[in-house]
Amino acid sequence: MSLKKRLAIGLYIIVPVIVIVGLMGKGEREKRYQAIFSLSPDSHYVVREYAAKEFSIAQKGQLGKMHQCLTQYRSGRDKRAPMVATGPSGSMELKVESFKIYLSINQGEVTSVRLFKYDPSGDYDYESGSVAVNCNVTLLNQFD
Repeated sequence: MSLKKRLAIGLYIIVPVIVIVGLMGKGEREKRYQAIFSLSPDSHYVVREYAAKEFSIAQKGQLGKMHQCLTQYRSGRDKRAPMVATGPSGSMELKVESFKIYLSINQGEVTSVRLFKYDPSGDYDYESGSVAVNCNVTLLNQFD
């Protein structure tokens, strides 16, 4: 058997295995995002000063209506641009209890989120995959 044939057979076996393993891992990372349900609208957050100024939010506060919006997530592959430009674009990290929530923001609207979990001593525990949402940053500190 020639080297080309062996290489082709190897690729036909290896590539599907890599794809399947990658897809299985993605689903597990998205499942980890469900830890967002352990937080509440009353959970307190802290954000860096420059991010608070850039996005016109309080540096410290409560998740408020943002929590409910973050629980209405979609697959990370289902990102949607904001309907109306209402603010700046960039990213922001919220520290909430034992989590860091990384928000990707497009025109004032959070479009994707990743959740990082830390143990009580502050050591990294795990992270979620990226999920899609459409939440205006002004939902922080808002209550009914």
